[in-house]
Amino acid sequence: MKVEPQGPAAKAGVHQGDIIVAWNGEPIRHARSLLRALGPDSVGQTVTLGLRRGGEAKDVPLTIAERPTA
Repeated sequence: MKVEPQGPAAKAGVHQGDIIVAWNGEPIRHARSLLRALGPDSVGQTVTLGLRRGGEAKDVPLTIAERPTA
């Protein structure tokens, strides 16, 4: 997947190639688990993403924003 340069993930320090392994400390095993967590009620919430980057674990806070219109 891609990290939008001006999106919330990029602002939180997420890089392309990072693997999201947890959401607020809960394991993310499938992409659809992540998509469910990103429902319309999540906008404005701050969550902690657990990432795997180059084999190292990293936690980053992320404030969820609305998807930009195409």
